[in-house]
Amino acid sequence: MERKTLEIKSLPEDYSRANEHFIKAQEFWNEIFGQAIKSKRNWRSLAFILALVLLAAIAGLTWQGSQSKVVPYVVVLDKAGQEVHTGIAEKSSTLDAKIAKQEIGSFIKKKRLASMDRQLMLQNIDWVYAHMLPSTPALKKLNAYFKENNPFELIEKETRIVDQISSVLPVTKNTWAIEWQETTRNATSAEILEVSGYKAIITVSKKDPETARQWKYNPFGIWIVDIEWEKKL
Repeated sequence: MERKTLEIKSLPEDYSRANEHFIKAQEFWNEIFGQAIKSKRNWRSLAFILALVLLAAIAGLTWQGSQSKVVPYVVVLDKAGQEVHTGIAEKSSTLDAKIAKQEIGSFIKKKRLASMDRQLMLQNIDWVYAHMLPSTPALKKLNAYFKENNPFELIEKETRIVDQISSVLPVTKNTWAIEWQETTRNATSAEILEVSGYKAIITVSKKDPETARQWKYNPFGIWIVDIEWEKKL
């Protein structure tokens, strides 16, 4: 039986060239498409980094905005009124007994004053509230007292002044007992209507002021956190 030999003919030259062009075109396309993918990935990474930077900047601005911008200075004068020392005030967490007594006495005088001078009354009320911290028993009690005893309605009939602070004595480290005498007069005739004594228990705390208003009215940072007062028999 005669065997036939299968001859493998070479591919036409035109076909080889076409195939070569196809491969080059595919490589060129892959290169362009790959660059596009790489560029897209780079833009995504850049956008993510910028978002992190933006969040960090916002957090920094928020923190900076929450910080006090007030820089307190202390100026010491001699008896002749000449400046002998000046500098930035240092923060202190220690409650000075003499300052505490002074502030408590001033608090009682300004709180109880009923004057025909309405501007003075407003200044005193600002001073009193500048010594209150939010959500404290003292603030709630003071609000309730002024609601029931409007000082601007009171001065249409009578005036009142604290004549004398009898004593300001420490009960504990932060609580003080204070006694005083006040005189009430007729708003028209100035006739004395009553001279009476009062006593109170006041609890304070020490915290440095943070706002310009607090530095103006409460530079020592002594806060009234609770108060109970009554008329002496």
